[in-house]
Amino acid sequence: IGPDPRNFNQRVSLGRNDLLIRTFPKKENKLRIIYTGPMLPQDRESVFYINSKAIPSVPKESLKGNTLQIATQSVIKLFMRPEGLPSRSVDAPATITCHVESGKTVINNPSPYYVTLVQLSIGGKKIANNMVAPKSSLTVAGQGDVKFSTLNDFGANTPQQHCRT
Repeated sequence: IGPDPRNFNQRVSLGRNDLLIRTFPKKENKLRIIYTGPMLPQDRESVFYINSKAIPSVPKESLKGNTLQIATQSVIKLFMRPEGLPSRSVDAPATITCHVESGKTVINNPSPYYVTLVQLSIGGKKIANNMVAPKSSLTVAGQGDVKFSTLNDFGANTPQQHCRT
């Protein structure tokens, strides 16, 4: 568990750093995660990433002939949301503003919530999905009309929005 989804070797004090958890067929495991690190900001969300790899165990007797084993890797965003934030997360996408600076588009998020931008395009050109941190901005190459959807708290896409530069 860490603050960077690309670094699988980092650790954060969240009370769980198991290197290996064994899961049996048709069974499940539960993780209890408790933050024990330094105080997080109370005026905005914080995000961590859970990196999970699943490698199936196969009995040796079933390895006769050709077999295909598939391992999966998942990166899950874990948001720590302090109580008492002044607005609702569902309202955060509507606060997004855009402007052009030095030939690039700046997407500003004044809300206390992370906003994940999907189906993002600038001037009709598709841009990779990205996330704008709370009370921060994201600078993207290109100029023009900005169109995007966001992901809500349940992972569903919201209706498309426009942000004029």
